[in-house]
Amino acid sequence: MSAGDAVVDIAEPAPVPAPLPSFQRLGDIAIRQEGLGMLKALLRDFETLPQIKKISTILDARLGEKINKFRSKIEFIEVSKNSSESFLSPFKEQLEQSGCHLIIAPELGDWLKALNYCALNGNSLSLGVSIEGLEVFSNKLSTWEFFEQNQIPTPKLIELSDLSKSSKIPFPLPWVVKPACGAGALNTVKISSPEDFGNFHLRHRYFIEKNQMTVSPFVEGEVVSVSYIYGTSSVYAFPPCQQAVYCGNETGTFYYHNLPQLIHDPQLLNRIEKLSQLWLNSNPPLRGFVGVDMIIGKDESEDVILEVNPRVTSSYLTLTKELKDINIAQLWLEMLEITDPVH
Repeated sequence: MSAGDAVVDIAEPAPVPAPLPSFQRLGDIAIRQEGLGMLKALLRDFETLPQIKKISTILDARLGEKINKFRSKIEFIEVSKNSSESFLSPFKEQLEQSGCHLIIAPELGDWLKALNYCALNGNSLSLGVSIEGLEVFSNKLSTWEFFEQNQIPTPKLIELSDLSKSSKIPFPLPWVVKPACGAGALNTVKISSPEDFGNFHLRHRYFIEKNQMTVSPFVEGEVVSVSYIYGTSSVYAFPPCQQAVYCGNETGTFYYHNLPQLIHDPQLLNRIEKLSQLWLNSNPPLRGFVGVDMIIGKDESEDVILEVNPRVTSSYLTLTKELKDINIAQLWLEMLEITDPVH
């Protein structure tokens, strides 16, 4: 496979990402730390591969001082995300010089989708998600529709604005309110009472005005994630990980407070395998590294698939640490049939 094979002609204009919000609150800082950890792990794994001749990394300037830049194969290009253009300009320039690219970005503000659309204009081969996959899985509402069409068990999901249009509540409290296009647990809140709902609107008023929000029933259970690599002709499933999700009692805000951990409980693994098989049978239009979040309920009838992350997730950190005999980056390239030296 050559980089030229990846050129796609799509007439639809690429979305322009909005400026990302500031990352100052505790939960947001944790998201940034996870992102930095993923970047370090990916650089370490790809740097060791003989077919990788050079890695050019466009790095958020806020992370620049926290990473070792003295690496023979790696070129660091620090940019500010204060404006879309300050990031997109060097991104487009690097695409022209690279044979392959991997985009690590949140769905929030359409960053993940916009950068992938920009990449369509060049000859660089994406190691990540396809545009077809992004159109479905970068938004939780279209993801929910995919689950429904393929008879995959999942909680009911509606747009937050629909609640004000109907006098009938579609499901009882508690609820989970989250962005349709999010970043980790950012602005994801558990609503246990009408008072919580009013307080949520007050605290997040500006974010709600700028972003499409969703509402679903809260599902009690173990939050797990299964990672996959979608190759050109096959799919590789990694061992499931348990997510360390914490919900603050006062505000109901969700946080990831630790790295995922590999799951060893045979009964839990058996139930996860059943959901995983349902997911695989749906043949989603994906490529590269993908994370699928699930909730294993009190009994098997409550097991659901929650959402799909069409990108590298924090589970990569756990998997690359725990699976000593596998270089995930090497497996990734092999599954995409990339054997020639690339930048």
